[in-house]
Amino acid sequence: MQRTRSLGALGPALLLVVAAALVGPLAGPATAAVCGPGDGVSVVVDARGLGGSLSSACDADGGGKTGAEIVPSVGYPLEYVQRQPGFVCRVSGAPSSDPCVNTPPADAYWGLFWSDGKSGTWSYASSGITSLRIPAGGSIGLAWQDGNGRKAPGTAPPVASSAPKPAPKPSSQPTPKPAPAPGASPGSSGGDTAPPAGSGGSRTAPGPGSGSDTRAGATVAEERETGREQRRERRRARAAALSEAEASASATPSAGTTEADEAEPEAVEESAAAPTASGDGGLPLAVPLVLLGVLAALAVAAAVRRRRGTGAV
Repeated sequence: MQRTRSLGALGPALLLVVAAALVGPLAGPATAAVCGPGDGVSVVVDARGLGGSLSSACDADGGGKTGAEIVPSVGYPLEYVQRQPGFVCRVSGAPSSDPCVNTPPADAYWGLFWSDGKSGTWSYASSGITSLRIPAGGSIGLAWQDGNGRKAPGTAPPVASSAPKPAPKPSSQPTPKPAPAPGASPGSSGGDTAPPAGSGGSRTAPGPGSGSDTRAGATVAEERETGREQRRERRRARAAALSEAEASASATPSAGTTEADEAEPEAVEESAAAPTASGDGGLPLAVPLVLLGVLAALAVAAAVRRRRGTGAV
């Protein structure tokens, strides 16, 4: 009876030994340690599905390396399936019951996960551990799958912290003032202000004697010039009439006739050149004088003809 009791007391201990023999050793880091955000590659191994623990390590130089290089370098040796190279069957010797000849079943294998260090979540790897490369700041994880759904490692991967950008410092240079618009006078505000006097922007009322008197003077000068031109035309007409009268007279006119003919143009010129009291250029008084001159010339011509008809010398 004593012996039986002793065996019964040793039963639980024997079960633990048997379980440990079946599972195998789970060597590796005992405490969780991951790389700092954005630095190196963190390795997480979750063996709780095999009765083990959750542990992690950091490979400070793991950025850009494959998972097959990173995981063993931090204390987790890997063993692969013989008939399918690259497929992990044991991590740190567990499970020791797997002969690693054929691919493990879908409800008992090591699941491979990774993170880029930015999302903060695990992604199931679509390639084998020998071709999976982890960027610096990322993580790689191995978690035992026991058929109760896909399980990611029990700790979240570290995330690279994004430091806030420093606010831009205010410029010490003075702000340049806008240049004034072309044609704007100094001190003007750019609004619709009245232009200064004499700038051409607005019309100013003519001062005394500036516009009206100048125009009136120009009109008087024009009338005077017109009167002079008319007098020249009349002189030309009288000269033509005298030429016709002389042509009809004899070749040797008397002295009296010559004096009269010479005196008549002078009288006509004096009368035409004499100023008049009219305010519109002298035309009303000049016309009668010219007519009188023409009549006098005709009278002289008639006297000359009469003398010739009577034969007087």
